Amino acid sequence: MSGDIPHDTEDVGGVLTERIETRFEMGMNQLKVVVALEPTANPDATEVVN
Repeated sequence: MSGDIPHDTEDVGGVLTERIETRFEMGMNQLKVVVALEPTANPDATEVVN
């Protein structure tokens, strides 16, 4: 067994980021700013960012 990451899982972070951006209809950087300004406005967004 090697310590290499299987090719299939290399883009998991990218896929998750894309789904988050689609759900909240904004990029991650913008989402972080919005959550910083209003952390209680959307608990789901706050959880994703933190």
